[in-house]
Amino acid sequence: MRAIFHLGTYKTGSTSFQNFAYEHRQDLMLRGMLYPETGLRLNDTVGARHTPLIFRFLGGALDIVPGALEREINQSSCEKLLFSSEAWSAPGHAVHLLRFTMALRDLGFSDQVGYVFLRNLVDYKVSHYREFTLNRSNVQPFSEYVSRKRAVFDYLLLLSTFRLVFHHKLSVIPFDKRKDSSRVLASQLGVEDLYNSQAATGRGNVRNHSALEVEAVRCARSIGLTPLSGLQALEELVDEGLIDKDEMWTEVNTGEREKFSKGYIGKIMDVSGWAWDECEAVLNSDQKEGRNVSELSKLITDRISATSF
Repeated sequence: MRAIFHLGTYKTGSTSFQNFAYEHRQDLMLRGMLYPETGLRLNDTVGARHTPLIFRFLGGALDIVPGALEREINQSSCEKLLFSSEAWSAPGHAVHLLRFTMALRDLGFSDQVGYVFLRNLVDYKVSHYREFTLNRSNVQPFSEYVSRKRAVFDYLLLLSTFRLVFHHKLSVIPFDKRKDSSRVLASQLGVEDLYNSQAATGRGNVRNHSALEVEAVRCARSIGLTPLSGLQALEELVDEGLIDKDEMWTEVNTGEREKFSKGYIGKIMDVSGWAWDECEAVLNSDQKEGRNVSELSKLITDRISATSF
């Protein structure tokens, strides 16, 4: 029997796929594939994902395979299990993945495969930072955030860890913003026809927020105020002509863009199974140069303070 793991990473269309899998649980079960309800976090914005299985186990609140999950598996009679959580791509969570796969193997699910999407690294850093600033209360500036989470953005470490768990049955898929990654994954799982036949599925947090908006939210949170107060302050500054929103603004400094050696790229090739040009494309920046939003931090923060206190 087979256990299928969708491993993220963050900001690669995971929410859309998770919502599709949850909304079509019955259809998937008719095809012998169980997307377990046990351990799901149900949230249209962030996806119906199995993240609680990870955090509750690591926090000591759940067994590696909760009794409710084992009962659900047995009652379904499905030959395939499907799990999805971006949290497996975070450092420190490999211990859960390793123990979880071992426990499932003991239940008869010895054929285990993993799927992970990788997007351009600089783009991933920016998208990850914006997601965690807008929705998860990050208050650190971009450079500090990326430095603190260096292991999160180490693709070699990530893929090496997954390769140890899934060996040759790990599929590393390049994320393309021009394509529907949920359809790509559905095709890999043999359910593309089901995906294509569905009505529009909730795609979660798909609105692209600008660097200015994210910085305004961060500034507001950093002084204990709501994101709305930051966005209102930004709007005022734009209306007064003190900030040109049409200028190219970014969180990334040119000097912060990493340079990767041929040896490092070669190692990425080995663990990903990609060609050289694919590895270079995912590691090298595709972001346009622009002015750093940190230039505006004090201006925005002062305006928030002036209008809120």
